[in-house]
Amino acid sequence: MRVELRRVKLTDRFVKSATTGGRKLPIFMDDEVIGFGVQLRKTGRKSFTLDYMFEGRRRRLYIGDFPDWSTNAAREHAATPRPTRLS
Repeated sequence: MRVELRRVKLTDRFVKSATTGGRKLPIFMDDEVIGFGVQLRKTGRKSFTLDYMFEGRRRRLYIGDFPDWSTNAAREHAATPRPTRLS
């Protein structure tokens, strides 16, 4: 599965009008919060995600779908510090 990343200013208006444009699983990354983005699917589903590293491995956290989550609410959730797991 190939994912294409693009960095843009994410707004509700942008997310509402975004399309896959024939690309497979494009992810538009926010230019404000590192790792925060919106993934588009062929079905029209638009999901907010957060990419991060944990124990040396890249992970992707699913935040929620647009329009259930506004772009600003999802961005604030993505920017909130998370506790790290202690071994």
